[in-house]
Amino acid sequence: MTEADIHGTIHPGFESVADAMLANFVDPGEIGASAAAFIEGELVVDIWAGHARKGVPWDRTTIVPVFSATKGATALVIQLLADRGQLDVHMPVSRYWPEFGTNGKESVTVEHVLTHTSGVLRVGDYMERIGDEDFLNDLDHIAKTISGCSLDYEPGSQVAYHAVTYGYILGEVVRRVDGRSLGTVWKQEIAEPFGIDFHIGLPAAEHHRVAQLYDAPPPDEPAVQFYLAMFTPDTLQGQAMMVDAGGFLEMADRANDPGTLTAEIPAAGGVGSASAIATWYAILANGGTLHGHRLVSEDSIAKHTTERSSGNDMVSMMDSRFGLGYALPTLLSPYANIDTAFGHSGFGGSVGFADPARRLSFGYAMNQLRIPGPDQTTRAERLVTALYKAM
Repeated sequence: MTEADIHGTIHPGFESVADAMLANFVDPGEIGASAAAFIEGELVVDIWAGHARKGVPWDRTTIVPVFSATKGATALVIQLLADRGQLDVHMPVSRYWPEFGTNGKESVTVEHVLTHTSGVLRVGDYMERIGDEDFLNDLDHIAKTISGCSLDYEPGSQVAYHAVTYGYILGEVVRRVDGRSLGTVWKQEIAEPFGIDFHIGLPAAEHHRVAQLYDAPPPDEPAVQFYLAMFTPDTLQGQAMMVDAGGFLEMADRANDPGTLTAEIPAAGGVGSASAIATWYAILANGGTLHGHRLVSEDSIAKHTTERSSGNDMVSMMDSRFGLGYALPTLLSPYANIDTAFGHSGFGGSVGFADPARRLSFGYAMNQLRIPGPDQTTRAERLVTALYKAM
């Protein structure tokens, strides 16, 4: 798609963000997209354009799968329960989930999982799980499968992106300490009270609002082609990411599948809007409160966003930095030049982050997946640059 009309609201002085979105539709191209930003708790940008699917315009109610941008929401659930004293991130996972403490995993702590250093990277026989709605929607079956996993390295010894196991392990910890699923805690304690249209486990009655994802075009750059070739069902990297034979270039159909939308996949299965993402980060950008309602303490924000792990990532094969679940700026993150930011991006382009120093938050979600080259300005980066220049 090469042209679009911008819809929504934008405060005076921030028109350049809308211009940046229009530029994205020209190069590299969008199908449908939304972006939102809060400053000091006020929604200053809430815009969308394009189409949710063929013949259906993107509108205010459109939501879309955002892959690992979901990890930020899951991190906030853990932060909330820790802030309330329901769990201690320094404790072994097996303290809350005894069955997990097998196959060398006895010393794995909740913090190890949040910082992608637990060593539990792969789901056994995962190829058989892809598209298996009975498995995806059976939390007991998932817990039994994860508890049987083995270590890929000594806990705490290195960083390796927990693309899928992050959510399944933390999800079961939440179930054990709270009695509710992670998606239910998110809905009842965070999404509903703050009006956040984001779902970890989307009810079937809401599926009609979901934008259709479109696969990323094959990259032209040899370096990117070589990188993507590392992610197959035969490599540790591909197994950690749970890719099938199509790799990263055939991800859309899996995410579009109704069974996937309904399942609680706390690492990568969230469905929502850019304004929803920006809203939960607005809470964190403003000391744990929004519109007069407190969710978490200011001290917990400092604790959960301080760097806890860093290094060359064994799975992504790039530099990574993590707080307790939140991704910190690196050279390739959409908020690379914002030292005080934290958040999480998702495969294909979606992202959300908070910048407490400026009391700012941002969210971006779209349905055309893309895999940018190392020197390419991403769509989110273009929007973020315009936003900060407008300030």
